[in-house]
Amino acid sequence: MIALLLLPRAKKLLLVSGISLLVAALSLYGGSSVPAGEVEEPYDSQGEALITSHTQVLIYSWCPVCGGHQVLEGERYNSLSLSWLGLGREGLEDLLFRNFHSPTIQEFSRNTVVIDVIERCTQCENSWPPQGIISIHNSRLAIFTLEGALVEVLNEDVPADWYQELMKGIPYFSPEEGQQWIENLIS
Repeated sequence: MIALLLLPRAKKLLLVSGISLLVAALSLYGGSSVPAGEVEEPYDSQGEALITSHTQVLIYSWCPVCGGHQVLEGERYNSLSLSWLGLGREGLEDLLFRNFHSPTIQEFSRNTVVIDVIERCTQCENSWPPQGIISIHNSRLAIFTLEGALVEVLNEDVPADWYQELMKGIPYFSPEEGQQWIENLIS
């Protein structure tokens, strides 16, 4: 215990988060260190709610191509949400921004976490919005909706002579026109 007090604050947080994650993961697989009848601790030392194995996590997706809404389910999302055990709101935001375009946490409590993301549905995964903007994201060409939601980051560098125009955004009014712009930009 004295060794824990001597650690710098950041290392303490990592250690406490790691222990919380381990306890939560063990409880999922029947190896819980929490005695029967007791509930695992749903808050960190600063009183912030943490995601536990009892937290209901809902991920809602909006497809920027067809406008459809769906609850995201399946192996990718189930395994991803397991990695969220023991995280507070800030930790979850960091993780979400590494895995989704434009994530928004709508609700965060020890009981429920509701997340909205922009992600193309399976029917539209190879399509662009009917109208959109070609611009820059992380030094790559990218496709955005007219409202500014990131749809896709292309594996193409930004041409230097088009940089200023792309910073403003080049609108397109059909997927075909968008493809023509991309072809012209990279040739």
